Amino acid sequence: MKFIVSKHLLLALAFAALVPVAPAEARRDREPRDQLWPDASEQRRDEGERRRISIEQAIQSVQRATGSSRVLDARDRGDEYRIKILTRDGEVRTVRVDAYSGAMR
Repeated sequence: MKFIVSKHLLLALAFAALVPVAPAEARRDREPRDQLWPDASEQRRDEGERRRISIEQAIQSVQRATGSSRVLDARDRGDEYRIKILTRDGEVRTVRVDAYSGAMR
C-alpha cells in the first residue's frame, strides 16, 4: 500500500516544525495591541496609584481643623466628601474635602 502525500502537506508539516510554540501568556506579552488598549487590571493599577482617603479620615481632618466635635452629616460625592459640622459657636458649616488630596474648601 502506497501513501500519496502532497507537496503542500509536506511543506506545511515542515513549516509547523520550525515555528516555536510559546505559551499564550508569553505571546500576549509581546503583542503591541496590549500597549494600545490596556486591560482592566492595568486600569485598576493606575487608579490605585491615585489613592483616595476614606470618609473617616476626611471627617477627622475637618474636626481637627475646625475644632468641632459634632458631625451632622457626611456624604461621598465622588471626587470630594461633603461634611456638615456644628461649630463651637453653634454655627452649621459644610466643608468640602478633596477625596484624593485631603484639601479642604
